[in-house]
Amino acid sequence: HSVIARGASSAKQGTATYTIQPSLARTPIEGPAGTSVVVTVKGFGANESVRLNWDSATGAVLGTVITDGNGAGSVTISIPAATPGWHNYTGLGLTSNARGYGAIRVLSGTAVPTATTIPTVTATSPPTATTVPPPAGTAQASLNVTSGQVGSQTTLSGSGFAAGESVRIFWDSVSGTPLTSVIATSGGGISVSIAVPSARFGNHSVIARGVSSAKQGSASFSIRPSLARTPVEGVPGTSVVVTVKGFGANETVRLNWDTATGATLGTATTDSTGSGSVTIRIPQSTTGWHDYTGLGLTSNARAYGAIRVLSGPPLTAAEVGVTRSPASGVVGTSITFAGTGFAAGEQVGLFWDRATSASVSTTASAEGAVTLRFPLPATTAGSHPVTLRGMRSGRTANTSVWVAASVRFAPVSAPAGTWVTVTGTGWDADRQINVIWNRTTTSAGTSVCTARASQTGGFSCGFAVPPGVAGRAYPVLALGEVRFVTGSYTIASASANPDSALAAQSEPDPTLLDEAAATPRATATPVPTKAPTAPATPVQMPSTATAEATATATIVPMPTATATLVPTETQAMARATDVVAPRPAREPRPAREPRPTLTARDDTVPTATATAVVLATEVEQPAVVPIPTETPTLVPVETTPTVPVAVEVAPAVEPVTREIVLPPVADTSVTALNPDAAQPPELVGSLLAGGADGAVTYLTFQVEGIAAGRVVSAYLVLTGAGPTGGLGGSLATLPGVWIDESTMTQTAGLAYAPQSALTVDGAPIWVDWVEPGAEVTVDVTGVVSADGIITFVLTGAPDAPVTITSRETGSPARLVLTVIE
Repeated sequence: HSVIARGASSAKQGTATYTIQPSLARTPIEGPAGTSVVVTVKGFGANESVRLNWDSATGAVLGTVITDGNGAGSVTISIPAATPGWHNYTGLGLTSNARGYGAIRVLSGTAVPTATTIPTVTATSPPTATTVPPPAGTAQASLNVTSGQVGSQTTLSGSGFAAGESVRIFWDSVSGTPLTSVIATSGGGISVSIAVPSARFGNHSVIARGVSSAKQGSASFSIRPSLARTPVEGVPGTSVVVTVKGFGANETVRLNWDTATGATLGTATTDSTGSGSVTIRIPQSTTGWHDYTGLGLTSNARAYGAIRVLSGPPLTAAEVGVTRSPASGVVGTSITFAGTGFAAGEQVGLFWDRATSASVSTTASAEGAVTLRFPLPATTAGSHPVTLRGMRSGRTANTSVWVAASVRFAPVSAPAGTWVTVTGTGWDADRQINVIWNRTTTSAGTSVCTARASQTGGFSCGFAVPPGVAGRAYPVLALGEVRFVTGSYTIASASANPDSALAAQSEPDPTLLDEAAATPRATATPVPTKAPTAPATPVQMPSTATAEATATATIVPMPTATATLVPTETQAMARATDVVAPRPAREPRPAREPRPTLTARDDTVPTATATAVVLATEVEQPAVVPIPTETPTLVPVETTPTVPVAVEVAPAVEPVTREIVLPPVADTSVTALNPDAAQPPELVGSLLAGGADGAVTYLTFQVEGIAAGRVVSAYLVLTGAGPTGGLGGSLATLPGVWIDESTMTQTAGLAYAPQSALTVDGAPIWVDWVEPGAEVTVDVTGVVSADGIITFVLTGAPDAPVTITSRETGSPARLVLTVIE
């Protein structure tokens, strides 16, 4: 086999040859005749038969192993009847002619001798069956490589363990999870290759501990810091993700360009294992390879790397953009993403929900445009971030998609007693869902099945269709802990052939759940009646069943009727207040102005008019479902005919997506250098955060235009200014606070208690590196949800201060909101 060394920048390489020798291993190593032994062969030919013989190459055949593509395999054999003591066995590759040797000890009984050691197994000659007393005392361990970077390989060798016992390999402490394990040889020796785990800079212990003997030995390994980058090259302005490993725990690592004192590219903050990452941009430089270095500001550990600068026009973040249509949907909905500003001909990947690998990808056009279609995967309800990233240029564009909960029934209609499966997608992970049959204003309904949503928001449960009236649609409510979905189920006649198709229902607008809980939007379905017909005055009816309503309606009472309508079965309103409680009621919305409508009639024949059924639900894409009623019993009161009830059905309203762009209404920056002074007039064109003087930037926005809509995405866009780039650092907010930019000082800022800005998943928001003239987009969807005043607080970094443009310039910060209503 060839072992090749290749220079990353020079592309020079050298080659050496290594010869693999075959080997045999067995577990257990001894036993009386008939004992089962697993023999493992390695280093033989690929996909060949390896024959095992007892005592000699021509002895009794013990079994045959078929190797895999790496020349390894295993087989279970039985120890043959033989004299007690050590016996050789051999393995021959029938294609490669490679041969390995081993030894098994035959016992005369069940007792295991303790005063002997089995011979060493080699790959070229049979072992010598000598017996040596085992070494006393603790076990020993050593490493062939005693220092290296995270992810490198080292081989641990040990001795003094019990023959055939399992030996576990630990990092730093035996109370943690073992890195790996190995079976000790008959002589108590071990040898195993391990990958160095993520760990902080400095010395660490590699511990080998016997499971049965409890003997342990340890060796020391020193972690060295390392840098890695993706991509490895690009034109100036290209975004590069730099990952640091093996630095001090929870320290700041500063990245410099070309030399240790060169321009600062950015800083990364490590975790407890000394690892972290940061996004930098390739600075304007000559084409070719350039060094960059990372220095741990606490540990003083230093690592080096290289990035190749390509020729071409520099990139700016302002060139990149993305739109999506539609902006929301249930699991399985196909979303179209249109991106612009990428490098011509490069692969552009779509990264769903902060994934590290692209879900789909395509090639950018000559103009740098892409179009990707992506079906929403099984996931939880709510907003999910989406990133388009150029694989070569490193350009990124961010947006988000709202996933709505849904419910399906199979079959969609069936006779009473038929088993129905309810399947839900897009619910909240690990939350309970209760499926309720026939909930109305006068009845809590019946819980027919419950389920707990999976980590991806899916659930399934089933129920037998309760007794009811054939041909009638009954409301079915899927009630979760934070959201609900309404649907209807039609009971078919016993002779009907139920449709097995699935029927989906949309989720209500989550921002309107409180409103729906108190004053549901009245929706109705016209209910046809059976002949004969006669005008009648509508009478409020007792409730025994309801149907799903998906179109708004207004019932207009008419003059005196000739008959009183007394139905045998009726419909009624199902209110969300029976579903989501206990939330305070709001004032009801004003009713639609009645519009009388006359209909043709027969003056001589009484008629029973249609009744309107109302169900409280928020349905984004309504559909009218006609529902038959039972034949009413007519009780004549007068003979004078009247005009029947008229039902007006409003058209379905499609969701509307709006984009709101807001500039700041006030902004300033203050420093500890002059804690009682406001920003000087000569500096109002820029805002500073971080640095040795602890500068802080305040940005106040007056959020308007959301009204009753739902914010599905919110982005804070900042533009870099000044001579060099800097790190934005952590982001905080002051809800409801409008700062006075003319009087705000560092001392005055101490009176406030900023709240950490969090993502929709509850993670702190971090502002990455900001280059001069470039825009940085910060996802603040988890912060902005309603109209009002909000101030963002930017603190920067002590060793990499950042300067951004102010509202007095032509490119101020802005808040970009996407709202659905």
